[in-house]
Amino acid sequence: MLLLLTIAGLFWLNLDRAGQEVADKPSGDRFDRWALADAAKIGQSIRELTPDTSYPRRIVAEGNSPLLSGISATYVNSMSELDFSEFILLPGREPLLYVLVDQAPESELAGPHQENFPNHTIQTADGTSVSFLRIWPYDREQALMLPQTIVDWTSDSGLTMMGYTLDTPPPYRVGHSLVITTYWRVEELHPNRAEMFVSPFFHILNAESQIMANTAPDGQWAYRWQSGDVYVYRTRIPLPDYMEPGQHQLAIGLSDPIQETRFFLNSPSGSEPFHLVPLQIDK
Repeated sequence: MLLLLTIAGLFWLNLDRAGQEVADKPSGDRFDRWALADAAKIGQSIRELTPDTSYPRRIVAEGNSPLLSGISATYVNSMSELDFSEFILLPGREPLLYVLVDQAPESELAGPHQENFPNHTIQTADGTSVSFLRIWPYDREQALMLPQTIVDWTSDSGLTMMGYTLDTPPPYRVGHSLVITTYWRVEELHPNRAEMFVSPFFHILNAESQIMANTAPDGQWAYRWQSGDVYVYRTRIPLPDYMEPGQHQLAIGLSDPIQETRFFLNSPSGSEPFHLVPLQIDK
């Protein structure tokens, strides 16, 4: 306890010095060099809106964990690599707090378990807005209700493809794009997950199974996973001009782009390299 208080005190001294240096622009990037008064308000909200039953307290914020631990005077683990509009995390075990800078504190990707706190919104001296969104846990059955199409295939990575929603209605036309939201739940924590970087991929295949388009959004280091977490990706897939109209398939799978390996999905009939969704592409 004494060590934590000492660390917190050092952070507060640094923040006080930074606050004096940046009076002309109180807000910097990723919560660094913010004015002391603003940092204190943010830290207080983090303490009040996160459960004190876990250690460290897990939050989502575009800032590093030591800095955010300092301003909140509690030990936090910040998930800084997510993208609130396209790539979010739904917790499976305990509430998860999002600290959002200049973003509306709501997301349709978060589903019905989201709660915002307008009374905690902070306006800094230069007009920056900091708001807070809390997402309550989803159990497995609740997570299966989120996608329009349920798949529920496990994979060799430890993630289960819960399903997907085609956000773009047909017809799908050459030269345009389609948007899909996919849902992946952490079912198993592999012993070698410290070396696994897992990302979904999306291929558009023609009738000869040739790849006409390839999209791979940002992934996640598997050592960051917790059992029951659900990762939600909203991905825009271009349909190139050179595609021929006709019947195509959207292949959805998982890979480790760093190790250049794929993870097989486990369908009721056996292992599959990807899940296939039929698409009719028009001119």
